[in-house]
Amino acid sequence: MNHMEKNQKLYLHQLVKALSTSEKGYVKKFCTRNGTNPAYLQLLDAIDAQTVYDEGALKTLFKEEKFVKQFSVAKNYLTKIILKSLRAYHAESTYNIRIHENLLDIELLYNKRQIGLCGKLIKKTRKLIEEAQHYHHAMELAFWEFRLQLLRLHNKHTDQMMTENRAFDEHGAAYNAMLTQYRHLAYRVFAPSIRLGNSKDPEILAQAQQASLDPLLQTPPPASNAKALARYHNIWSKIYEIQGDISNVYQSSLGFVRTIQEHPKVFEDFLLATVVPAYYNLLAVCIVVNQEQTFFEYLEDLRQIPERYDNKNEVLKTIVESYSKALEFQFYTQNAQFERTRPLLACTTALVEEGRLEQMGLSMLHLELSYSLAYAYFALEDYDTSETWVNYTLDHQKKALREDIICLTHILHVVNHAQMGNWQYLDYKLRSTYNFILRMKNSQRFEKIILQLLKRLMHATNAQEKRALLPIYLEKLEALQSDPLEQLMLKNFDVVSWLRSILQKERFIDAAAKRRPYTLPS
Repeated sequence: MNHMEKNQKLYLHQLVKALSTSEKGYVKKFCTRNGTNPAYLQLLDAIDAQTVYDEGALKTLFKEEKFVKQFSVAKNYLTKIILKSLRAYHAESTYNIRIHENLLDIELLYNKRQIGLCGKLIKKTRKLIEEAQHYHHAMELAFWEFRLQLLRLHNKHTDQMMTENRAFDEHGAAYNAMLTQYRHLAYRVFAPSIRLGNSKDPEILAQAQQASLDPLLQTPPPASNAKALARYHNIWSKIYEIQGDISNVYQSSLGFVRTIQEHPKVFEDFLLATVVPAYYNLLAVCIVVNQEQTFFEYLEDLRQIPERYDNKNEVLKTIVESYSKALEFQFYTQNAQFERTRPLLACTTALVEEGRLEQMGLSMLHLELSYSLAYAYFALEDYDTSETWVNYTLDHQKKALREDIICLTHILHVVNHAQMGNWQYLDYKLRSTYNFILRMKNSQRFEKIILQLLKRLMHATNAQEKRALLPIYLEKLEALQSDPLEQLMLKNFDVVSWLRSILQKERFIDAAAKRRPYTLPS
């Protein structure tokens, strides 16, 4: 069985597992009302009961049922009735679905020549489209309104109504054309980073510079196209990130979220696709620039999203809850407020160990948070627990996620053993960390300085020689603070403060606190 076939076998199981309790209950009621064979509902329950999908066990369990002979057909049928049930369950849940349903009803009413009711529904649907700026439906609605006018007797209002219909249709077309341009420009800006991963790659920098000159980015689009305006801010935030202009990343991310706040109905259908990621990006950059007041203001806004939009989607609630916990913990670790991590250690540990982040496709956040736990325990001088999380994080090394985080984890591994006085092991660990950094594809100045330090530490013959190296490399690392992108590494592990703590014989947590609060240079 090839990889694609294996994935296809899992699709129904994944769909069933994604259903909320209330959705499952509705599916069963819907199927019963519509005369579905009860055996299919039993199959649904059996699939739901499996933690790991086992098709052989299902075929054995239902060996007396006719559908077992064509099991793939049975699974397709069950998939279809689940989706049909979900369409009914969510019929009023979003603007997009309501408009879709109305357009289907308009077509049915038109074909039945129910002119009055059809016209009333067209008017209602236009209002929904305008409220949510869902102009991708405008052409279809304008078509049905045009056809309906042709059925009516011509009167003094006909020409005016046709003119309004044309204006609505043309406005929708212009809106969609502008939004399409911004979407494709966004792809041009984001794609190189996705493909190459390194924001300092010359190709990425060149494409970002070229994109910054695009006419679409010289002035913001009007608020009447809120989706394009949001995309405008999103594109600029990425360009500034590539250019290392962290101050403007913050401003653009803030502009993105404020556009959403000013047009809640426009983004109501895109909570998981747009709203939550926009908040996440803003909060992440607030961590970088240590904007504490803004961080906690918008963190609370993020937490309120399900309630504010009256959305009962369990996946949305889980993602918002997970993001909120992770971001707050990372704010404290990256801004040297380590004592404030203590009340969060248990819930953050549970969040990582439960594996929910990876299940929801948030593997990057899962890795970042496991490293943050290692760093927090190091700062709190619980080196044994820090090492537990170091090893947990390093288990992800083969997944090729966040080479920079894995690099910092290796460095933290060395530092933990230095703090614990494990000198025999330390020589081995120095060499393995050196070899990892040497093989890094995207090493920057920070990694190269650490590489030089490790090499010289390995060749030092005694503790006095090793200690003499520290002020030399402290000065080199301090010089990196003028580069915002290099400073990001120092926020994730403040090696400068650690070296100072060794030289000045003070606790790391105190040395790190002296360097905070600060914001990155613009």
